[in-house]
Amino acid sequence: MKKIGLHMRAHFVAYLALFFALGGTSIAASNALGPNTVGAKQLKKNAVTNPKIKNSAVTGAKVKDNSLTGADVLESSLGKVPSAASADNATNATNASHATSADSATSASDSSKLGGVAAANYQRPGATLQSGQTEHGVFAGGGGSSDYINIPIQFDPLLPADLDTGHTILVTGATATHCPGTGQADPGYFCLYEKSKGNATFLNFGNPVAATQGASKEGENVFYTTSGNLAYVYGEWAFTAP
Repeated sequence: MKKIGLHMRAHFVAYLALFFALGGTSIAASNALGPNTVGAKQLKKNAVTNPKIKNSAVTGAKVKDNSLTGADVLESSLGKVPSAASADNATNATNASHATSADSATSASDSSKLGGVAAANYQRPGATLQSGQTEHGVFAGGGGSSDYINIPIQFDPLLPADLDTGHTILVTGATATHCPGTGQADPGYFCLYEKSKGNATFLNFGNPVAATQGASKEGENVFYTTSGNLAYVYGEWAFTAP
């Protein structure tokens, strides 16, 4: 009986050793996972954290289209889009283009750039009429019997200088000395072309600034006397700068 007990014990120890050997093998095998063996079901929620993601491992192809917003981007880290750099100067470039057109319109032969009017014909308020340029206009006035007709004429641009009586000329016909026709005057002369009048007689040209006869560089008064009711006079005037 004693001999049989020893034999049984030996078998038990052998079986126990085999059990642990097989168990260790199965545990080791469970730690050595093969490819494509772990899926979404094996991962707990929030199991993959930032420290476990390799740098540069996530590429644009892995990001869902239109999923990133402005809050996800540090704007100051972005460079300027090449076309945006050109846009910075777009306003100045547009203005420069217009300036070039204006420059090209300074020639009297090229008036298309400024609304069909040559740049030389544009005047700022208070400017002086330039040599060789002519300004012209119309006049009209009326009054009662035994009265005065006072017709004010304003020059804009201003004349280069005041005019004396020798340079202010009444024209009762189509032309006169220094006054070759309507809208025209020799350099340095003011021409008043009467077109029609009734019961009115020319008196003189008056300088309203100096209170003398002639014309101020800013304007003048044309005086007529009347000889009956419904007196009237109208016509055109012109001056050319010397």
